[in-house]
Amino acid sequence: MKYRCDKCFVAYMDILGFKSFMDVTPTVEVLDILQKICRSYNQVGIYHNSNDGLLPIIPREQLHSRVMSDSVVFFIDSSVKDALYGLIRYCAYFQESLLEIAKEPILCRGGISVGDMYIDNEIMVGKGLINAYKLEENCAINPRIIIPHDIVDENMSALLSKDIGNFIIFEDGYYKINYIWMVLNTNKTGELLASGRIEHFIQEGLNKYDDRVRSKLLYFERWYKEELMKKMHR
Repeated sequence: MKYRCDKCFVAYMDILGFKSFMDVTPTVEVLDILQKICRSYNQVGIYHNSNDGLLPIIPREQLHSRVMSDSVVFFIDSSVKDALYGLIRYCAYFQESLLEIAKEPILCRGGISVGDMYIDNEIMVGKGLINAYKLEENCAINPRIIIPHDIVDENMSALLSKDIGNFIIFEDGYYKINYIWMVLNTNKTGELLASGRIEHFIQEGLNKYDDRVRSKLLYFERWYKEELMKKMHR
């Protein structure tokens, strides 16, 4: 693959607990999970019917991805219509899928930035990639996917024409993607709540992990309960 983009929106995602997950999961099963998600662009951002059936927000071929062990990079040319909104939706979809598809829920931490991207087969480099990585590594801290406020503000007029209020929350100087809202508003929500899958995942983790991991789970638990309470009172 050869690709060049002078101004890309780039999402750098770190899959938390991936090494422990690999210890107890066959590699072929991990590969199957990631392939199912990364190949499902046509399921992302469906928002209206047309004569041709359901249409995605962004063309399938415009959203690119690279998986590197416990890290995943998504990127799209900023000149594509609704590029940032489509990337936000896809990041939410990716995290939602990791909560639902794997045997045990998996959390991500990530950052979305903007900058150039260059790919030449095995080589991938660019300021967009580095900036997104720095956000994930140094600023996200907890299982959240953050976007600098200036990137969102610059594209706010386009975002406001969508249901963006459901998908981003302002927190600590950044916007974060509200993937929990998406989890609680899918066709599988009833099944998910009835199973207690997420609650069990949180409690099990709090009982067996050290304080560093526990703090991340407690952050996720507070956020999950807040969104669940909002849903119950709608």
